[in-house]
Amino acid sequence: MLPVELAFVDIETTGSNLTNDRVLEVAIIRTNGHQVTDVFSSVINPKIQVSPYILNFTSIKKKEINKAPSFEELKDEMLGLLEGAVFVAHNVEFDYNFLKNEFLRNGIDLNLDRLCTVKLSKALYPDYRRHNLDEIIRRHSIECLSRHRALGDAKVIFEFYHKMLTEFPEEKLDKVIKRLLQLAIIPLTGIKQ
Repeated sequence: MLPVELAFVDIETTGSNLTNDRVLEVAIIRTNGHQVTDVFSSVINPKIQVSPYILNFTSIKKKEINKAPSFEELKDEMLGLLEGAVFVAHNVEFDYNFLKNEFLRNGIDLNLDRLCTVKLSKALYPDYRRHNLDEIIRRHSIECLSRHRALGDAKVIFEFYHKMLTEFPEEKLDKVIKRLLQLAIIPLTGIKQ
Protein backbone atom coordinates (compact mmCIF):
# COMPACT_ATOMS: atom_id res chain seq x y z
CA MET A 1 0.00 0.00 0.00
CA LEU A 2 1.37 3.40 -0.99
CA PRO A 3 2.26 5.81 1.81
CA VAL A 4 -0.59 8.20 2.51
CA GLU A 5 0.94 10.93 4.66
CA LEU A 6 3.52 12.73 2.54
CA ALA A 7 5.44 15.98 2.99
CA PHE A 8 6.82 17.32 -0.30
CA VAL A 9 9.76 19.49 0.70
CA ASP A 10 12.17 21.83 -1.00
CA ILE A 11 14.73 24.14 0.53
CA GLU A 12 17.10 26.83 -0.62
CA THR A 13 20.36 27.23 1.27
CA THR A 14 23.21 29.73 1.61
CA GLY A 15 25.54 27.13 0.03
CA SER A 16 26.26 23.41 -0.04
CA ASN A 17 28.43 23.01 3.07
CA LEU A 18 26.34 21.21 5.67
CA THR A 19 28.38 22.51 8.58
CA ASN A 20 28.81 26.18 7.62
CA ASP A 21 25.81 26.97 5.42
CA ARG A 22 22.22 27.44 6.54
CA VAL A 23 18.69 26.99 5.28
CA LEU A 24 17.47 30.13 3.51
CA GLU A 25 13.96 29.11 2.43
CA VAL A 26 11.64 26.17 3.15
CA ALA A 27 8.47 24.93 1.49
CA ILE A 28 6.39 21.98 2.69
CA ILE A 29 3.31 20.63 0.94
CA ARG A 30 1.60 18.15 3.28
CA THR A 31 -0.84 15.65 1.80
CA ASN A 32 -2.98 12.73 2.89
CA GLY A 33 -3.48 10.65 -0.22
CA HIS A 34 -4.37 12.93 -3.12
CA GLN A 35 -5.48 15.87 -0.97
CA VAL A 36 -3.24 18.76 0.07
CA THR A 37 -3.87 19.34 3.77
CA ASP A 38 -1.41 22.16 4.42
CA VAL A 39 1.15 24.35 2.67
CA PHE A 40 4.04 26.13 4.37
CA SER A 41 6.48 28.48 2.67
CA SER A 42 8.87 30.98 4.18
CA VAL A 43 12.15 32.72 3.58
CA ILE A 44 14.32 32.18 6.67
CA ASN A 45 16.86 34.60 8.06
CA PRO A 46 19.98 32.39 8.26
CA LYS A 47 21.81 34.92 10.46
CA ILE A 48 24.89 34.63 8.22
CA GLN A 49 26.02 36.51 5.11
CA VAL A 50 24.35 35.34 1.88
CA SER A 51 26.52 35.49 -1.23
CA PRO A 52 25.46 37.53 -4.29
CA TYR A 53 25.57 34.27 -6.29
CA ILE A 54 22.90 32.66 -4.06
CA LEU A 55 20.78 35.83 -4.07
CA ASN A 56 20.90 35.89 -7.86
CA PHE A 57 20.35 32.12 -8.24
CA THR A 58 17.28 32.06 -5.98
CA SER A 59 16.03 35.60 -6.69
CA ILE A 60 15.59 36.03 -2.93
CA LYS A 61 16.15 39.68 -2.02
CA LYS A 62 18.21 40.92 0.94
CA LYS A 63 15.20 42.82 2.27
CA GLU A 64 13.16 39.56 2.29
CA ILE A 65 15.92 37.91 4.33
CA ASN A 66 16.21 40.82 6.75
CA LYS A 67 12.44 40.75 7.45
CA ALA A 68 12.25 36.93 7.60
CA PRO A 69 11.88 34.93 10.81
CA SER A 70 14.70 32.70 12.01
CA PHE A 71 14.58 28.90 11.80
CA GLU A 72 14.09 28.83 15.57
CA GLU A 73 10.93 30.93 15.25
CA LEU A 74 9.45 28.55 12.64
CA LYS A 75 10.73 25.18 13.90
CA ASP A 76 7.54 24.11 15.70
CA GLU A 77 5.28 24.90 12.74
CA MET A 78 7.58 23.05 10.33
CA LEU A 79 7.98 20.09 12.68
CA GLY A 80 4.20 19.79 12.96
CA LEU A 81 3.93 19.49 9.18
CA LEU A 82 6.75 16.95 8.90
CA GLU A 83 5.99 14.59 11.78
CA GLY A 84 4.25 11.38 10.79
CA ALA A 85 4.85 11.92 7.06
CA VAL A 86 7.25 10.50 4.52
CA PHE A 87 9.72 13.29 3.65
CA VAL A 88 9.71 13.57 -0.17
CA ALA A 89 12.30 15.68 -1.98
CA HIS A 90 14.40 15.80 -5.12
CA ASN A 91 17.89 14.69 -4.01
CA VAL A 92 16.27 13.98 -0.65
CA GLU A 93 19.43 13.57 1.41
CA PHE A 94 20.51 17.16 0.68
CA ASP A 95 17.23 18.71 1.83
CA TYR A 96 16.74 16.28 4.70
CA ASN A 97 20.25 16.61 6.13
CA PHE A 98 20.17 20.41 5.98
CA LEU A 99 16.82 20.46 7.79
CA LYS A 100 17.97 17.80 10.25
CA ASN A 101 21.01 19.95 11.01
CA GLU A 102 18.87 23.03 11.60
CA PHE A 103 16.55 21.08 13.90
CA LEU A 104 19.55 19.65 15.79
CA ARG A 105 20.84 23.19 16.34
CA ASN A 106 17.48 23.79 18.04
CA GLY A 107 17.58 20.63 20.17
CA ILE A 108 15.29 18.50 17.97
CA ASP A 109 16.37 15.18 16.43
CA LEU A 110 14.39 14.82 13.19
CA ASN A 111 13.92 11.19 12.16
CA LEU A 112 11.65 10.57 9.17
CA ASP A 113 11.28 8.07 6.35
CA ARG A 114 12.56 9.60 3.13
CA LEU A 115 11.66 9.22 -0.53
CA CYS A 116 13.90 10.64 -3.26
CA THR A 117 12.13 11.71 -6.45
CA VAL A 118 15.43 11.51 -8.38
CA LYS A 119 15.66 7.81 -7.50
CA LEU A 120 11.94 7.40 -8.17
CA SER A 121 12.37 8.89 -11.65
CA LYS A 122 15.38 6.66 -12.35
CA ALA A 123 13.47 3.56 -11.23
CA LEU A 124 10.36 4.36 -13.27
CA TYR A 125 12.09 5.81 -16.34
CA PRO A 126 15.35 3.86 -16.68
CA ASP A 127 15.72 4.71 -20.38
CA TYR A 128 16.31 8.40 -19.62
CA ARG A 129 19.82 9.57 -18.80
CA ARG A 130 18.95 12.72 -16.87
CA HIS A 131 16.62 13.04 -13.90
CA ASN A 132 17.28 16.55 -12.59
CA LEU A 133 14.34 18.81 -11.82
CA ASP A 134 14.59 20.73 -15.10
CA GLU A 135 14.35 17.43 -17.01
CA ILE A 136 11.39 16.30 -14.88
CA ILE A 137 9.64 19.60 -15.66
CA ARG A 138 10.32 19.29 -19.38
CA ARG A 139 9.64 15.58 -19.74
CA HIS A 140 6.34 15.64 -17.86
CA SER A 141 5.12 19.07 -19.00
CA ILE A 142 4.96 20.40 -15.45
CA GLU A 143 4.52 24.14 -15.03
CA CYS A 144 6.91 25.88 -12.66
CA LEU A 145 6.42 29.61 -12.18
CA SER A 146 9.26 30.09 -9.70
CA ARG A 147 12.19 27.76 -10.35
CA HIS A 148 14.88 27.75 -7.65
CA ARG A 149 12.40 29.01 -5.09
CA ALA A 150 11.34 26.49 -2.48
CA LEU A 151 7.57 26.54 -3.07
CA GLY A 152 7.90 26.47 -6.86
CA ASP A 153 10.20 23.45 -6.74
CA ALA A 154 8.12 21.68 -4.05
CA LYS A 155 5.07 22.04 -6.30
CA VAL A 156 7.03 20.41 -9.14
CA ILE A 157 7.89 17.30 -7.10
CA PHE A 158 4.28 17.15 -5.84
CA GLU A 159 3.01 17.27 -9.44
CA PHE A 160 5.59 14.72 -10.59
CA TYR A 161 4.58 12.26 -7.86
CA HIS A 162 0.91 12.62 -8.70
CA LYS A 163 1.57 12.12 -12.41
CA MET A 164 3.25 8.82 -11.46
CA LEU A 165 0.06 7.79 -9.67
CA THR A 166 -1.83 8.06 -12.97
CA GLU A 167 0.88 6.61 -15.24
CA PHE A 168 1.80 3.43 -13.34
CA PRO A 169 -0.20 0.66 -11.69
CA GLU A 170 -0.37 1.02 -7.91
CA GLU A 171 1.32 -2.38 -7.43
CA LYS A 172 4.40 -1.29 -9.39
CA LEU A 173 4.61 2.07 -7.60
CA ASP A 174 4.16 0.40 -4.23
CA LYS A 175 7.00 -2.03 -4.93
CA VAL A 176 9.38 0.71 -6.17
CA ILE A 177 8.56 3.11 -3.32
CA LYS A 178 8.94 0.44 -0.64
CA ARG A 179 12.37 -0.45 -2.05
CA LEU A 180 13.43 3.22 -2.15
CA LEU A 181 12.23 3.81 1.41
CA GLN A 182 14.30 0.84 2.58
CA LEU A 183 17.38 2.15 0.75
CA ALA A 184 17.21 5.60 2.38
CA ILE A 185 20.59 6.35 3.93
CA ILE A 186 20.76 6.99 7.67
CA PRO A 187 21.40 10.73 8.01
CA LEU A 188 24.15 12.35 9.98
CA THR A 189 24.04 11.83 13.74
CA GLY A 190 25.39 15.15 14.90
CA ILE A 191 26.63 18.53 13.84
CA LYS A 192 29.69 20.64 14.31
CA GLN A 193 28.92 24.07 15.65
